[in-house]
Amino acid sequence: MRLLIIEDDREALAYLAKAFREAGHSPDTAPDGLDGYALAQSGDYDVLVVDRMLPKLDGLSLVRALREQDITTPVLFLSALGQV
Repeated sequence: MRLLIIEDDREALAYLAKAFREAGHSPDTAPDGLDGYALAQSGDYDVLVVDRMLPKLDGLSLVRALREQDITTPVLFLSALGQV
C-alpha cells in the first residue's frame, strides 16, 4: 500500500514511517501541511495519515482543499486534542 504520512512531530513521523515500512508498505512523509498538500495533490496514494494540528496548513484545511479538487483519498486523522 502506498501512503502519505503528514506529521510535524519528527519522532512520531519516523516511528510511523518505520512501522509502515516494516509492515511492507511504502510511506512518503511530509513535515508540514503545505508540503503534505503538494505531495497529496501529485501522488497516487491509497491512504493519507494526517496530523490534525500542523504548521503552515492544518490537517482539516488540507483535506478540505483536497476534497474541493475531487481528491477522495481516504484519510486517517491523528490528534492529541482532548475533544472533537
